[in-house]
Amino acid sequence: MRFRALIAILGLTGLVGGCATTPTPPTTMPPSAETAAPAEVVRSDQRADVLYNILAGEMAGQTGQIDQALEYYLKAADSSGDPVLAERATRIAIFARHEQEALRAARRWAELAPDNLQAQQTVAVLLVRTGKTHEALSWFEKILNTPGQSEKDGYALIYELLSNEKDSANASVAATELAAAHPKSAYAQLMAARVQLDAGADQDALKHVQAALDLKPDLLDALILRARIYVELGQVDRGIRELKALVQRHPRDFHVRVSYARVLLSAKRYTAAEREFAEALKMRPKDGNLLLTLGLLNMERKHYKLAEGYLKRLVRVGDSHVTVATYYLGRIAEKQGKAEQAIAYYYKVVDGKYFLDAQLRIAGLLAKLGRIEQARATLARLRSLSANSEIQVRLYLAEGQLLREAGDYQAGMELFDEALRQFPDNNDLLYARALMAEKLGRIDWLERDLRSILKREPDNATALNALGYTLADRTDRYREAYKYISRALELRPNDPAILDSMGWVQYRLGHLEKAEKDLRKAYGMFDNPEVAAHLVEVLHAQGKRTEARKLLNQALAKTPDDHDLRRLKKALGL
Repeated sequence: MRFRALIAILGLTGLVGGCATTPTPPTTMPPSAETAAPAEVVRSDQRADVLYNILAGEMAGQTGQIDQALEYYLKAADSSGDPVLAERATRIAIFARHEQEALRAARRWAELAPDNLQAQQTVAVLLVRTGKTHEALSWFEKILNTPGQSEKDGYALIYELLSNEKDSANASVAATELAAAHPKSAYAQLMAARVQLDAGADQDALKHVQAALDLKPDLLDALILRARIYVELGQVDRGIRELKALVQRHPRDFHVRVSYARVLLSAKRYTAAEREFAEALKMRPKDGNLLLTLGLLNMERKHYKLAEGYLKRLVRVGDSHVTVATYYLGRIAEKQGKAEQAIAYYYKVVDGKYFLDAQLRIAGLLAKLGRIEQARATLARLRSLSANSEIQVRLYLAEGQLLREAGDYQAGMELFDEALRQFPDNNDLLYARALMAEKLGRIDWLERDLRSILKREPDNATALNALGYTLADRTDRYREAYKYISRALELRPNDPAILDSMGWVQYRLGHLEKAEKDLRKAYGMFDNPEVAAHLVEVLHAQGKRTEARKLLNQALAKTPDDHDLRRLKKALGL
């Protein structure tokens, strides 16, 4: 029996493949598959051992024993002349993050399939990853010499390989060495410039891109990249001028136009950026990336009608961004106060990275419409369907927030009690329950939960501040409160919430000037009605009634329905 046939019989199809770079490890062992390479029938005295290693490797992998599976497959690859097994061993080693074993297996794969470009790419990348950059050069040369491939495409492929490496230092060294080996190639210098720019080595990138332009002055990609580098170096106007000149010389070049638009966007020149993106869209009216960019750009600028138009066009085009466009159509509807329409859009987001947020927004909107039980049912259903503990906790927190906003604090306490039975040491849940306890007037429960957090994390500034502020606001334990807030402020000296707490405890201690100083600083950083109320009260206590009245009226103009501000106005007679 040939080894490829055996793997097929095992039903393990769909080997990760076809990509230019080594894969990111998935969550389960990669499945097997057939490849186009011919299988070699081994000698009869080896066949049984090879078959055993394949079966044992698959069984170990399916039971989560990845290291054992790798050991079996490495043995099978060494004994067999079939590149399928060497490829399989390579991918298992990459999955297991055993880079040296992956390199050994990849070398065997490339040896058995010398014309396989992906095998060569994998060896080159693994050599870079393991710091053997000089040795990688000969493999990059093989990639460059692939029959039928242009010099430009060869270096573009190498850039793609290096740009995906997490260790940008090794990638930079490899790119520099390869560029040094080809000093007369403009494309080699351009590749090195791109890698250096990705690594944040802007000056080195500029040096390489200038070398490319010295060799090929009209190389458009290098001219575009040089302008981008100028922007990264802080020479924004110079970069924009160069790109604008390129657009004028190449008005129908899509890549130049989009590059110019992106630089304008990064410089926050939104009107000009929108104009250039719109011009690019005329060249490619169904380009999903452009439609999405224009939609989000107009949404950011609160041009909701224009944004909606672009996003609806994107939905009609029907490319891979449809789900994202639908989500943002929901966001636009929500911002315009069209709750039912927003919910309808969010229900259409059935997968992808925006699915969870869409569901949370559905629940929030249902609660605002008074359909609190339906909102809770939505979140409870999601919790029951998720096996991810982080998501489950996030959903508990979201439901608790809905109950807090609805004023049903007792139901909120019961919910967090349930959540903490499942996740007893989760600090986020403990903190949320503490805040709910405060609403019920149970300062003892709040203190219990916050102290539980601080027992595990004594430098948790958020818990220190919450405990200190509550003690200052709701008890007469001011000196104890001051101790907690002081420690929180040491940890986060520019946090406006902690500065507000410090101002408030200073007020409670009778240190009015210190209180005013801290509260003014907090209010200058965070224009919040609660901070404003504290500052008004301190100003009033110092006899600064005119200033207190002015500040209170300003705060009420911004948040006229704030309960604490309205109560304070009545209590102080302002």
